[in-house]
Amino acid sequence: MSPREQLPLLTAAEVEAELLRSPYHRWLGLRVVDVTRSSVVIEVEAREEFIADVDAGYVHGGILATLLDLAADWALVGALGTGVPTIDLSVNYLRAAQPGLLRVTGRAIRPGRQVSHAEAEVHDADGRLLAVGRGSFLSAVAEQGRAAADARRAAAHQQADQQEAGRSGTTSEPTGPDTSHQEHTPA
Repeated sequence: MSPREQLPLLTAAEVEAELLRSPYHRWLGLRVVDVTRSSVVIEVEAREEFIADVDAGYVHGGILATLLDLAADWALVGALGTGVPTIDLSVNYLRAAQPGLLRVTGRAIRPGRQVSHAEAEVHDADGRLLAVGRGSFLSAVAEQGRAAADARRAAAHQQADQQEAGRSGTTSEPTGPDTSHQEHTPA
């Protein structure tokens, strides 16, 4: 499937569920707040564990780079249907990030069949620009990622349907008298 073909757009909840499969992303506490065909907005509460220098109290640059990488990558989800590996990432740190709300906006620059390009910005709660990043991503593997994600979502929906059926007392098995305890005698 080419990036020009229209894929179903994942919801913010679906993108967040995919991101939170990673223990590192769960530890970061990522929240996906918006997804469009060419952008994503992610928020995270920068906590004490993110601090690089206890005396200065600023957030480690590696955390900011991670956030830029994730937002740029997942900004491509509207075109590619899934996150893909990063080939290259360039980061510019503009201001020290302090603990508190960080809002990261990723934008697709050019989705491609083999390589895609995207950018992202990190802002603090007051809207100050803290860091920017631009990356290249290996979109050639997107079809494999979509297939795996689709299979996970289908299994989750099936499991939810089975749980709902169990709660409502309905089953997907045929109903009728139970004759398994009766002996079968030939006629």
